Amino acid sequence: MTTTKEWLTSFLDSGAIIRRDNDYLIGWQLKPIAKPSGICFFQSDFFLQNKQWWHPENFKICSKSELITLLTPFADPISPLDWKLYSKHTFFPVYDDIKMAFKASKFEKIVPAIYHESSTQLSRHHRAKLLLSALHYVSDIHDYLYGIWSTNQGILGVSPEQLFTYDIHSQSLQTMAVAGTLKSTYPPSQLLQSAKDNHEHALVVQGIQEVLQDFGHVHFGHRQVMTINSFHHLYTPMSCHYFNPFEFDKIIHALHPTPALGGYPQKNSFQWLRNHKEQNKRSLFGAPFGICDENNNYHMIVCIRNIQWQKNNLSVWAGCGMVPESQFESEWDELSAKIASVKSMFNV
Repeated sequence: MTTTKEWLTSFLDSGAIIRRDNDYLIGWQLKPIAKPSGICFFQSDFFLQNKQWWHPENFKICSKSELITLLTPFADPISPLDWKLYSKHTFFPVYDDIKMAFKASKFEKIVPAIYHESSTQLSRHHRAKLLLSALHYVSDIHDYLYGIWSTNQGILGVSPEQLFTYDIHSQSLQTMAVAGTLKSTYPPSQLLQSAKDNHEHALVVQGIQEVLQDFGHVHFGHRQVMTINSFHHLYTPMSCHYFNPFEFDKIIHALHPTPALGGYPQKNSFQWLRNHKEQNKRSLFGAPFGICDENNNYHMIVCIRNIQWQKNNLSVWAGCGMVPESQFESEWDELSAKIASVKSMFNV
């Protein structure tokens, strides 16, 4: 029989985790498979060029408190990091390119991203520390903790944004429009009254509706403010009751990226990001990640508020939603605040 230490070591060496409603599904000894079969994890880059299903040879369902207890003896602190920062000077031409694209009516919204990086190597004990930091951070029902890694590369984060869930029995897809951001030190009413943020949010709702109406009947909840830790976000729950059988590949290519992480119109903004030399290397930032369970239900989140690593390099990313009325300093402040919040979440 495998001991707790043995399976935890295996999990920290090559594992995956995702928070569902009231529990955490963890898997280890991940094997690539062509299509989902039983419990498996889905991973992709932002541009959907490298999609992969991973089947865990072993998995376990844990509570938050159980995971914290299990991981604590494994965790080692991470030495202070020397961060290479993305500068204002580098972001200025990206901002100007976007403003020119708005004037040329190429799109109505776009989501540029920046990153900070550092040279470091993460041991399995460091990965345990990052997991513990993320678990202690989780406090809201919309704190979707997720991650997947091997010994040399990986990603771990806590996203406020669900791409979709699909329930096979009800044939219902649930999703959300999340766009418009304000630091939680300000009153939520300020976000509700912001013309820029409401315009941005309306484009996200419209973009998701345009996609989902090809699959079934679309329903909207009420626009509201969702407050998670350091930020307020405008949030509208949405759902779609399917006309036809669910096909994962069709919905992932149709829905991703929503205007919350790509732009609006979807195709034009997505192509612009793919072609821009400063915006086409975002790796897993904003990508879809999730699971298919043993009953063929799907739970997919958007990979934001995360830390990524490859061999000796570690990076933290953030994006901001720009519309024609966006101002440089406001967007830069939002990007800086989001990166700072991720560093704080992981204590790095």
